[in-house]
Amino acid sequence: MPLYKVGANYENSIPGSFWKKVVWDFWSKSEAQLENERLFKEEEKRKAEKEERSRAAADSAMWNELKYSTDIADLQRYLEKFPNGVFVSLAEQQMRNLVQKGDHLKQLKEDKEAQGGIGTPIGGGYPAPLSE
Repeated sequence: MPLYKVGANYENSIPGSFWKKVVWDFWSKSEAQLENERLFKEEEKRKAEKEERSRAAADSAMWNELKYSTDIADLQRYLEKFPNGVFVSLAEQQMRNLVQKGDHLKQLKEDKEAQGGIGTPIGGGYPAPLSE
């Protein structure tokens, strides 16, 4: 193909021109440029690792605050903040346990109401005084 017909697309008209460009770009860069690129990539990798460690530490800290919580809203807050967190399965299990416990307490309340209402047990619910 004559050069005058190709014009500005001369590089693109040659088979394998992509690889010629890659090789040219590589060899045309100075050692300092290559070293700067390598250092930049390493710095980016370190930043990403640091952010991941920071997020994992925040995840762990929040879980340590909430792991004995009996409030479902606390556990929901954890799941919203860390949807892919380390302790998601534990938080979900604890929520299921709290819901089941709540259902159990609700059932006990309904049973007591069916038996005549909830109130203070006979004798006031306090232990009898010790006699001398």
